Amino acid sequence: MTSFLKIRSTSDGSTTVENTQLGETYHSVHGAVTESRHVFLWNGLEWFEKNRSARPIKIFEVGLGTGLNAALATQWSVQTNVPIRYTSIEKYPLEEHLVESLVFPGLDRQWLDKIHRASWNEQLDVHPMVSFKKISADLLEFDPEPGSADLIFFDAFAPSRQPEMWDMSVIEKITTLMSREGVLVSYCAQGQFKRNLRSCGLEVAALPGPPGKREMVRAIRPSIPA
Repeated sequence: MTSFLKIRSTSDGSTTVENTQLGETYHSVHGAVTESRHVFLWNGLEWFEKNRSARPIKIFEVGLGTGLNAALATQWSVQTNVPIRYTSIEKYPLEEHLVESLVFPGLDRQWLDKIHRASWNEQLDVHPMVSFKKISADLLEFDPEPGSADLIFFDAFAPSRQPEMWDMSVIEKITTLMSREGVLVSYCAQGQFKRNLRSCGLEVAALPGPPGKREMVRAIRPSIPA
């Protein structure tokens, strides 16, 4: 049992996991569900669906973590009848007892359970609208398929806590996944992160952040290279 991981309540009534070794939580203490909906659902998936024509929408997530982002995307897909193909990479999966203790108001629990019970490294249809695959791997050693993702959810721990995940070499690797007019969203709006994204040829916008954060980032790969 991983003693340095603890369940913690957040301001909107949902829970998150705290890594006491890093001094970092998996989601914002100002509201786990609120943050995920704001950054990854509203400014990520919903924005993409309104502004792009890709079907199914191919999503790649950096950091499965609690599974909240994947479960919210699955629920959205089922409710809107917009098909998605969701892939998530995770080096340190959560133990079952932690997953069972998570509370996410407004989320149908079946999607979270199906995601965590799915076999690793295998494609699974969790619903006719949703194809899901979780990869057990270290992103630093992962070999991505260029152009294979329409939408990137970049949800690693903060640069101050996990700087290797925000290194230019990692950003270059992740952005090679993006299709033309592909989109990346992240809760992080650090200056160096935005500069790295621009160095990879992306158009970067700082958007209003969720509660507790002034800004978030949405970056777009142009349809025609600069």
